[in-house]
Amino acid sequence: MKTKTFKVPMYDWNVKLIELNKKDKFKELNTVLKRFKIYLNKEDVKDISIKVDENYTGGGCSLIDSMFRIAVILIYPQENKADGINTLCHEKRHLEDEIIIKHDLNGEIEAAAYLAGYLAEKLLF
Repeated sequence: MKTKTFKVPMYDWNVKLIELNKKDKFKELNTVLKRFKIYLNKEDVKDISIKVDENYTGGGCSLIDSMFRIAVILIYPQENKADGINTLCHEKRHLEDEIIIKHDLNGEIEAAAYLAGYLAEKLLF
């Protein structure tokens, strides 16, 4: 499991990126999520635990609590680098949308563009 944690200072959000590998188990993942104050509902627990424990490849998910301004982007093992970038950008967009909604940035095209660039820099490098 590879993790990266960072803050989005302009909106006071905390973000954790978790990239799983095929050896990771749900128990360890859930411990990391709880330390980051992400508590899964029963449906998420079932879905994520099955995917992790059965070595699911491809895709990811965004676990976002906009009230507390925390987010975890979870990336399952990918078949290749291109798929990984595609998945990461897809999940990044979910986070962007949540921040845009939370901070009433609809129509603020430049603010949204700066946010997209900042998240891309932090998540991809």
